[in-house]
Amino acid sequence: MAEMLSPANTSGRPGKKLLTWGIVAVVLLALIVPGCSNYNNMNKMSKDVDAAWAQVQVQYQRRSDLIPNLVNSVKRNVKPLSMFWNLKKKALGVTKLHLYDANAPITKMVTHHYSVDEAKD
Repeated sequence: MAEMLSPANTSGRPGKKLLTWGIVAVVLLALIVPGCSNYNNMNKMSKDVDAAWAQVQVQYQRRSDLIPNLVNSVKRNVKPLSMFWNLKKKALGVTKLHLYDANAPITKMVTHHYSVDEAKD
């Protein structure tokens, strides 16, 4: 028993414990540090996804606001447009307008072209 307590036997043991704890600490750090980095990356990606989804919702809102504006615009312009088509029917002398009548000229074609200098006079 006296041999076990001698300084020769105890001098090697604390170094092994310290080495073991050092290895455990290095392994734990090797596992924890990348884990923290992955956690931070996942938080960043989650915030990026939230920001992108917010932009999608903004675009949906803009498009849903566009439809009532378009309907109101059509309602405002139905009367002037129908007046225009009635006048075009009278000018063309037809009773029913067809798609090909939409681009029919109402006036005669211009036969004389003026230069810029002639137009100034």
